[in-house]
Amino acid sequence: MKFKAISKISKAGISVSRFIAIIEDINTYNYKSIYNRIDVIIGSLIFHDLSIDERDKFFKEAYKILTKGGCIIIGDYVGEELPAYKKKFLKNWAKDLSMSRTPDQIKDFFKQPEIIEMLNAETIKSHIKSLKSEGFKTEVGTYWKYGNYAVIVASKE
Repeated sequence: MKFKAISKISKAGISVSRFIAIIEDINTYNYKSIYNRIDVIIGSLIFHDLSIDERDKFFKEAYKILTKGGCIIIGDYVGEELPAYKKKFLKNWAKDLSMSRTPDQIKDFFKQPEIIEMLNAETIKSHIKSLKSEGFKTEVGTYWKYGNYAVIVASKE
């Protein structure tokens, strides 16, 4: 998987001088050995499972790990900023589900812990605020959002 990712990144015209995959628990990995050595960190579908403190700790370590000019790319579930949008999203999702499920099945679906967790995920603003507070200054922003999924990118100066 690591080599497949490097190949795709290289084909996109991006120079890959350093690449690492951290599989271990983010709370136990010894990051000091890779401070200022990584160009890009990609986190996909991991942050909604972390507490705010764990997420902030990871962002702090990510800043230390990245080289000057390096970036972090986050793709994850995000909570809706406004209750009206969340209500509309849920209504549309329930409508889509109604094509293949009974009303009771739809109610049960929305009671599942993983669905509740996803719907209560941190907002984009919360992620950006945390990234900025940990030191990321340039190009912090949302590059893509669809439904309750977003891609957020932040760079280290």
